[in-house]
Amino acid sequence: MKIITKMKDYYDYMVGTYGMDPLTVYDRRNIDSVGIEYPNKDGYDSRTFFICGTKYKIYYYRGDIYHTEDELLVLNDRLKRNGYDGILSNWRRNSSTIVHAHFRQHNGNTDNNDVHGEPILMYKDTYWDYNNGSKNTRDKFVVPLLREYGLARYITANEMFQNVYSFLSKLKDKEVPNNQTDIEKVVSHGFDKKISFRHRK
Repeated sequence: MKIITKMKDYYDYMVGTYGMDPLTVYDRRNIDSVGIEYPNKDGYDSRTFFICGTKYKIYYYRGDIYHTEDELLVLNDRLKRNGYDGILSNWRRNSSTIVHAHFRQHNGNTDNNDVHGEPILMYKDTYWDYNNGSKNTRDKFVVPLLREYGLARYITANEMFQNVYSFLSKLKDKEVPNNQTDIEKVVSHGFDKKISFRHRK
C-alpha cells in the first residue's frame, strides 16, 4: 500500500514491513489534525471512529482514555465522584448487562466507510461543558490522525495497516456499473450511431 499524506500516523511504518503496493493508494492529504478538544479541565470528550466497517466510540477524561466495557464503568464512577452526571447517569446500577448493552449500541458494524469510500473516518461527537452547563456540538465526518486519539491502545499498527489495505483493495476491485445508454455503448465501441448495423452503406 502506498500512503500519500502530509502527516504520519502510527501505523504508517508498516509499509516498511509489507512493502509498497503502488496499485493500492491511500490518499490521506485531506486529514483533519485537531486532536482531542477539552472545553475545560472538568469536561470530558468523546469521539466515534468508523474504521473499515467497524464503529468504535472512545471517551476521554482528564488525560485518560476509555473504550472497553470495564473502562466505561470506571469512567462513569469517576465522573460521579467528581459531582457530575456520568455517561451512565440514567441507570440505577452499573450492572455488567447494562454496560454491555451500552457498549453494543455505540460499537459494532457500520456502512459509513463504504458510503463515503474512506477506510477511516471520525464523527466529531457531542461533549458537555460543565462550567456553564451548555451542550456544544461539532458534528461532521473527518479523516482523523489516529495517533492523536490513542487508537493504538485498541488496534495494533499491524492490524490497522492490514484493515486499511484490505478495504482499499476491495474498493479498487469493485466493478464500476455501466450506466451508458445503448447508443453511448455503440459509440464507445467505435461504431457510428447514424449508420445501422444492417445498412452499413
